[in-house]
Amino acid sequence: GTGYAQMVCISVRDSGPGFGHRELARAFEPGFSTKKGHSHIGIGLWFAREVALACDGRAEITSGSGKTGGVVEFHLRPYHPQKRRSAQ
Repeated sequence: GTGYAQMVCISVRDSGPGFGHRELARAFEPGFSTKKGHSHIGIGLWFAREVALACDGRAEITSGSGKTGGVVEFHLRPYHPQKRRSAQ
C-alpha cells in the first residue's frame, strides 16, 4: 500500500501554468523560486514540506497540463489527543 490509509490529505491547486520538469525537481529546495523580485525568497514549499515531515507526513507535487495549474498535496496523520495522553 501507499501508507496513506490513516492520513488526512490537504490538496492545493493553483491557476498558473503548472510545474515544468525543472520546477518539479527543485520545488522543495530552500531558496528556489520562479518568481522575480526581492519579496520572493522561495521558502514556502520547503517550509510546508518540513512541517509535514516533522509531523510524520508527506508532501507531493504534480504538474498541471498547462491549463489546470500545479497541485501540492500534504498527507498528514490525524491528531488523536487521547492516544497522546495515554502514551505519557
